[in-house]
Amino acid sequence: GPTGATGPTGATGPTGATGPTGATGPTGATGPTGATGPTGATGPTGATGPTGATGPTGATGPTGATGATGATGPTGPTGPSSDDTTAQLLAVQDTAPQPSSENGALSFPLTAVQSGTALSPSEDNDGITVNQPGMYMASFQSTVVPQIGATLPLVSDVRLQLNGTSVPGSIANHVFTQSGENANVALTIPVSVSDVPATIQAVTGQTGSNYYNTVLTLHKVGTAST
Repeated sequence: GPTGATGPTGATGPTGATGPTGATGPTGATGPTGATGPTGATGPTGATGPTGATGPTGATGPTGATGATGATGPTGPTGPSSDDTTAQLLAVQDTAPQPSSENGALSFPLTAVQSGTALSPSEDNDGITVNQPGMYMASFQSTVVPQIGATLPLVSDVRLQLNGTSVPGSIANHVFTQSGENANVALTIPVSVSDVPATIQAVTGQTGSNYYNTVLTLHKVGTAST
């Protein structure tokens, strides 16, 4: 006959024992980074490193304000007095005739006037010795005649020399054209003297003349410019 109807489900049986753990599945994707944790305590300071090379010098700073003026120094010694007004003057002469010579100094054996110590007759009476530096006014004068038998025309000239060197511009001359003629020759010129002692002389240029009443004068007029 036909199969009968299914009977009611029976009661659930007891759970069986746990089976073995299956294999580990693949690692899932990394989750988002968590929030930053608090900063840890500062570690100890490390050893100081070596000093670096010196950098280039910086630009010079502006000049500082001027400091206060220092105390006044002690007063220096008093200079020489300006009350000494003694004239420094010497005039030497020769009244006798003197023959001229080529580049020869005339002689002045007589002292006409002397004042002060800046000037003195030269040792050989052939001029004036200057003992003090300064500016001097030099003057020369003489009466000149041609010597007997001298060839005419004759140029008679005389110039001043300082230590053997002609003083620029210090020349006096006359040209004789006939015998028996005479002439007064004279010159005045400033002379600067820096190195002493020094000698001023009146020197003739050539032979053929006689000089009479010859006078050489030096007068200090001030200090020489530097």
